[in-house]
Amino acid sequence: MQRMTDNLQNLQNPSMVDQAPKAREGSKMVLPGHLNHLLEIFAPNQILLVDLRSPTDFDKSHIYGAVNLRVPVSFLQHNFDLLDRAFTDDHSRRHFAKWRGALCVVAYDRAVEFPWECPVADALLEQFSQRGWEGHVYVLKGHYREFSQSFDKYITGDRMMQTAKDNIDSLRERPPQSQDQQAQSRARYKQWLRVLEDEERSAPADLTPSKKAERLRDVEQQQQELEAALEARNPSLYRKARDARPTTPPSATGDTPATKAGVDKQPLPGLVAPLARGLEKMQHEAAYLDGRRAPPPRGTSAPLYDKLGDLAGYEFDDVDPSRDEQLRDDAAFQRVGEAADPKRTGSAAAATAAAGPKERPFWKRLRSGK
Repeated sequence: MQRMTDNLQNLQNPSMVDQAPKAREGSKMVLPGHLNHLLEIFAPNQILLVDLRSPTDFDKSHIYGAVNLRVPVSFLQHNFDLLDRAFTDDHSRRHFAKWRGALCVVAYDRAVEFPWECPVADALLEQFSQRGWEGHVYVLKGHYREFSQSFDKYITGDRMMQTAKDNIDSLRERPPQSQDQQAQSRARYKQWLRVLEDEERSAPADLTPSKKAERLRDVEQQQQELEAALEARNPSLYRKARDARPTTPPSATGDTPATKAGVDKQPLPGLVAPLARGLEKMQHEAAYLDGRRAPPPRGTSAPLYDKLGDLAGYEFDDVDPSRDEQLRDDAAFQRVGEAADPKRTGSAAAATAAAGPKERPFWKRLRSGK
């Protein structure tokens, strides 16, 4: 009894019990103005800027000091040690190798409205955290063009403005911070974080489930395009990365962007999983009937229940009416009908045959919607 009392007291006293480590929060969204303040607080070498756009867009315009990273999220999750071979330019490769010294990471793409639209950011945070990094990862909210036009003094590339040249030259000539300056920067950064947290509490609600599912499909398609681009750009690296991946499909491990966004869930045990799939099929079919979803384009593969939602666009073989008449007049056919139904003889069979079919063939009714 005394041992049970001691254990209860230990549970009530957190200082006497080993506390389980709290899970790291995911990436956070920052507005262009937030990023501008962050670039004013820290020196360029203290922030790792990750540009997720195409190399062509990167060469035209990018934030000063950014690296160009073009890999699918599956590569980061399972092949992080091969990442140095995936960069398309030496500057990005050398600069990314110093990620341990970055105080925070900021990822940006052409346009991002929600953190789950940028799965690479969470993948980077997970990999860095596993290796002892304790910083934060942020995602620039909105279109990149909004930041580049509002704060062009940080934009370099083929379309570099004179104001950016002057500002970047001053950044390059800035001497290293003293200890007092570093302490001031940390204090300003803590204040910046408090402002960001206050704005997160008043952030608008997420999208509706249908809109969210639609945008998640776009994210999945983008990941497939990145897979194809990596295979075309570096076939040997792609094959090596593919062979190193676990055999368990991503949907079973919860690694997909849909799972990160809370749409997909962990595999359901027993009879729950078939029931969930059936409900999903019914929701898809209801969306077609209500007009909330467009039918799949011709030539694309879609689940069977999706295809059935657009029966008007498919051709079916109707039963030839003349063939019906020939069967009704056939003596053997009438004898089979009389054998199946003894009451159907003589005038009754003739009357039914003369009356003809009461309704149109099944597929014609189904296609016409009547």
